[in-house]
Amino acid sequence: MRYLLVITVFVINSVLYAQTPSEKRDQRLADEAAKKSALAANALSEKFDKHSASIKDVPEQFKDESVVILFHSSNYFIERGEVIYFVERVKTRVYLKDKAAVEKYSTYYTSGYGETNSSEVTIIKANGTSRTLQLKDGIKETNYASVPLYYKSSVMLNETYYKFALPDLEPGDIIDFTRISKNPMGILTGNIPFTRIYLASDFPVVKTFITIEAPTKDSYIYIKSLNGAPEMTQKAGANGLITFTLEDSLREKVVNDWNLPREKYLPHVKFILTRYTGGDNNQVIPVRTTDNRVRTKLSNEDLVKTVNLLEGLRGSGSAAAKLVMAEVIAKNPTAKTDVNKLMELCWYYIRKKIINEQSISGYEYYITRDKYDMYVADIFIEILLTKKQTFDLILSTGNKSAGIKNVISPLEISWGIRWNGKYIMYPTYYMQFGELSNYFCGSDALIVNNYNFKLKTFTLADFVLPNRVYTDNTLKEEFKISLNEDFDKINCTRTMSSTNGFTSVHISDYFNRDFNTDQLKYINLYEPVDSAALYKGMNNVKAAELKRKNDAAEGEYLKSVKDAYSELVKSEYPMMDEYKTWKFDGYGLTPNSTKFSIEETFTLNDLVKKAGNGYMVTIGALFGDYDKVQEDFRKRNYSGALDVATTKTATIILQIPEGYKASLLESANKSFSDNFVSMQSSLKVEGNTVVLTVTRDIKKTDFTATEFASMVKYYDLMYEMTQVKIVLKK
Repeated sequence: MRYLLVITVFVINSVLYAQTPSEKRDQRLADEAAKKSALAANALSEKFDKHSASIKDVPEQFKDESVVILFHSSNYFIERGEVIYFVERVKTRVYLKDKAAVEKYSTYYTSGYGETNSSEVTIIKANGTSRTLQLKDGIKETNYASVPLYYKSSVMLNETYYKFALPDLEPGDIIDFTRISKNPMGILTGNIPFTRIYLASDFPVVKTFITIEAPTKDSYIYIKSLNGAPEMTQKAGANGLITFTLEDSLREKVVNDWNLPREKYLPHVKFILTRYTGGDNNQVIPVRTTDNRVRTKLSNEDLVKTVNLLEGLRGSGSAAAKLVMAEVIAKNPTAKTDVNKLMELCWYYIRKKIINEQSISGYEYYITRDKYDMYVADIFIEILLTKKQTFDLILSTGNKSAGIKNVISPLEISWGIRWNGKYIMYPTYYMQFGELSNYFCGSDALIVNNYNFKLKTFTLADFVLPNRVYTDNTLKEEFKISLNEDFDKINCTRTMSSTNGFTSVHISDYFNRDFNTDQLKYINLYEPVDSAALYKGMNNVKAAELKRKNDAAEGEYLKSVKDAYSELVKSEYPMMDEYKTWKFDGYGLTPNSTKFSIEETFTLNDLVKKAGNGYMVTIGALFGDYDKVQEDFRKRNYSGALDVATTKTATIILQIPEGYKASLLESANKSFSDNFVSMQSSLKVEGNTVVLTVTRDIKKTDFTATEFASMVKYYDLMYEMTQVKIVLKK
């Protein structure tokens, strides 16, 4: 199973000081809660890990595997105390056969430090001896993508991860991981984000044991098994508890080649656990008949139809809409008569507030969390109604692979407004305006045509959101490279420009870092200020100190941005020597903004080698880090889907040093094409430059097992392209 695990370290900070009676009481309650937590964990160990002690040997069918998960237990339950927690407890036993397995597991990741989290690692040697490690001095992991999936939580999102070295690992060792993470649910009500438990893995799993436990008095579980996953058995227990259980027998491993949307084709269980009081503030189904509807379990269709459409949209955003329009029009008078400009600038204004967690209108704290998404929708609806615009309301899952018919709660649903050929979609990763992001392209949805929240009745119709052809999603990369004076490094200026899909997905890391700061410039909410004028009329000493602090803060900010970009480039080019500069020309997020463009300069090591009286230059390495295709990758025998169909062109232009001429060691002209993917490459000398170009088209998102072979062929060819070398001779 792809089990996304919470891995955190339990650190107890002891602070010695004189306590007041109130503080002593708080300490006693905290100690009691900790004791209950420990007892609960021990009880769970006996209850849920009954198979772990008996599973020590690798089954015959997995004897040739490098890594085997001997046992995996995922347990979810509510822990009561002064604070009510939803607890995720995971126990995993991993067998490491060879050096490759040892290398893979020699670094252990946790999702943070804190009193509500714990993590334990025990190493069991082949002779039966064991040692439980004390995890100390964790290093913060700045690159989230480098954290293996099996270390990521299925409950806690946007975590900060730390890594530890596991010492003295050897082939034949068994590692036991036990992790506990607690997510506060609040005193009265609360809900847990959707949890998906996948019954497949990057490694074979011998035994899976899953339990979800909740009290029936004030909680409800929406639960669904998808893509052939076994149904979870349901059993009532003591103290009003109900337990859902699933024991899954042997399953073959499934290779996650490119982080494909597993929910489309892998068996999995998804659920949401909610505590409620039966009032309007319920966070699962925010309708006035909550208690009855929860207990009788809505059908999927009814569930979708109750998503705030009548109960949530009652003009709650009217006052906020007036304030937003007033702010925007005050600084942009032409927006009063230009609806396109008004909507775009209002979108920027609201998005800025959401990102910075600021109040849009001054009273959002009255808007309960479950209604906030639709409150934002209502602001846009009120603006459109004020301007007498016609529009449609769209409901989608925000994931084209999931399908809106498979939702198990309104919390899975994203809303969208279609107006004047434009889309406003929320929530997505960064709130889309204008074009549909790839997250929604081609997904099934429900639509209310000519929506008006004042109507008592409305009709929801099935609807498929439009898809783009691959030529709409483009990325152009150009690398202008030259050798430095000592002929031991390569100087590189990389320019990337993109449209649509590539802007919203593939290089989002770049524009999201800088976009937050740029929004205020775009909206022009504030008049430009000469920084020197800020210090006029002040005492000279005080002004000098303020200017020094301002310059230091600005310098620190720019350094942090540069460091972030440097890490991003280094993940593509491990041989990077120095990251020098970056420059943005556009963000490409709205119909009126320019396409995304960034220019970066950096230097690279280890690509130039002395060869006789000349030099050998590996220019193909500029294409990126394409590993040689491994056997597991080639053996894939099932269909899948990519996030977006795209076209990409990368061109490397090497400036031939004065006094040298270039010779090509081999032909780099390759091409192939089918219904799924095509690729063309060329290498030639043009005047005083060498030009190496690769163009690649992925023509559709869904592919068959047979079509996958063409992607393997593309990866093979790209690995060959990264090895392309030329010789420079006098």
